[in-house]
Amino acid sequence: MDQILSLLSDTLPKAQTLEQLTRPLLALLSKVTGMESTYLTTIDTDEGVQRVEFARNSGDMVIPEGLVVPWTDTLCKQALDENRLYSDNVAERQRL
Repeated sequence: MDQILSLLSDTLPKAQTLEQLTRPLLALLSKVTGMESTYLTTIDTDEGVQRVEFARNSGDMVIPEGLVVPWTDTLCKQALDENRLYSDNVAERQRL
């Protein structure tokens, strides 16, 4: 926990851009959750798309930065619609 707090206290005051803030936080999120991919997206509801702005990948699954997908087809939308904060089995949750 001390290492996490140290990273936060080092990161937050030094960040001058969204990217400088986001990249260390994605690394921290990965460390805390054990997830191999963490990413920050934006959602354009008018256009109906979700875009991956920043991504951190440490395993076989790769979420590319710049990826644009239809918002209606995303796990994020499904999770929001279902008020679900976490899924430990994405394959079963994915709408086909």
